[in-house]
Amino acid sequence: MHKTLKQKIAYDLTHANSFGINWAKQLPEYQRILNNDPKECLAWKSPHELYYGRDPYNDYSKLNRKLLIKKLRDAAKVATLQCNRRNDRAQEKANKTLIYNSGDSVLLRYKKKGFLNRRIWAVDDVIQKRSMKTNMYKIKYRVPESARAGQSARSEEKWYHVSNLTQYTCTSTGASNKKRLHRKQYCITTRKSSQLGNLRSEFGIPVVMDPIGNGNCQFAAVSYHLRQYGIHRSEQTLRQDVVTFLRQTPVLGNRICGANWWNSILEQPRNYLSRMSTEYEYGDQITLQSMSQLYNMQILIVSTRNSATTLISPDGRS
Repeated sequence: MHKTLKQKIAYDLTHANSFGINWAKQLPEYQRILNNDPKECLAWKSPHELYYGRDPYNDYSKLNRKLLIKKLRDAAKVATLQCNRRNDRAQEKANKTLIYNSGDSVLLRYKKKGFLNRRIWAVDDVIQKRSMKTNMYKIKYRVPESARAGQSARSEEKWYHVSNLTQYTCTSTGASNKKRLHRKQYCITTRKSSQLGNLRSEFGIPVVMDPIGNGNCQFAAVSYHLRQYGIHRSEQTLRQDVVTFLRQTPVLGNRICGANWWNSILEQPRNYLSRMSTEYEYGDQITLQSMSQLYNMQILIVSTRNSATTLISPDGRS
């Protein structure tokens, strides 16, 4: 039943007088709401309009009606899917799905196939694996004696939905959820070593040098890698080399398709160079491109927020 019709019936029930509701009198009104009123789940069209291809109060030509029917129904399908997703999100937010961890002991609602009475057993089991996307859990359990039908005891491993699982008591289930939500609110301080370990585990790239983030970090990192190839330049010397290179080179990258580097900044070029020559001033994309051209090397930038990467080449192609 549509939400609008439910609201209408609820209004009639709450505002009914002592004589009650005359249902026979209200049926035409309910029919109009159900068939002729526009609804959000149908892209603000009425069922009458989707079926006949015309407004219930205004008629269209037959040619336009044939062209409209498919268009209206396609739009209604999209709107229905959007409403369903919104309702599903609201239900998931209101009713949190229980979350169990691998190794937890839970009770399984076990049913044996082929039984006419569909008897259900509560079986102790242990969670082996879980799929958070589908709310499925792989359970290892022992079949109850009354369900073996004379067979020897055996263990089984199967996937079950979370709706078939529960903990030993409702109190323990509620307590575990409260504990899980309470732990989510903790702000645990981490050390730099753990952060570097996370970078390696997430991106697979070892961090061989972690410079101090005081503004010279970009030049310190490039200086470290240059020493691996026999080019010994300190952070301060490398910074001055970049400033001198920018003063002498107006176009970065390929001279044919390149552009003046000061087109990428909002300040005057002389102010930018004066600021960049100061120690503890953070480098940017322009300084990276300059160092790439100065020493004819490629620089790969890996983002710590996602898997995005940027390759800076001497010819200016990223």
